Amino acid sequence: MAFEHSALATWYEAVPLDEGLMREVLDPEVEFNVCAGWPNGGSFQGHDGVLSEFFPEASKAWERLKPEVEEVIEAGDRSIVRGRYVGVAAGGTPFSLEFVHIWTIRDGKIASLHQVADSVLLSDARG
Repeated sequence: MAFEHSALATWYEAVPLDEGLMREVLDPEVEFNVCAGWPNGGSFQGHDGVLSEFFPEASKAWERLKPEVEEVIEAGDRSIVRGRYVGVAAGGTPFSLEFVHIWTIRDGKIASLHQVADSVLLSDARG
């Protein structure tokens, strides 16, 4: 899948395993809004909020997770990405669930994310 914004292409290659690459493509003042039902969902600000507060806690919910991009709609500094999170939940149950990411890009970096995901399926997989 081709992205107009290289920061997003890098993000989907790096997440959630390469913190260095994620840090490179995130604006220092990035704002993440993660749906309430997602593990550790809420709002997170800046590199520390996203990489030190959100991901370490959220990633306890899975053994493996990879976002698979199915569709990209881009308009200027906005990108909407529809896809699936595919992985294995903590405890060993496989899962595949839909997500929508709404991104804002500023000066070539990721300035914001609004995430919506079918978090019930992940919750069910976790038991």
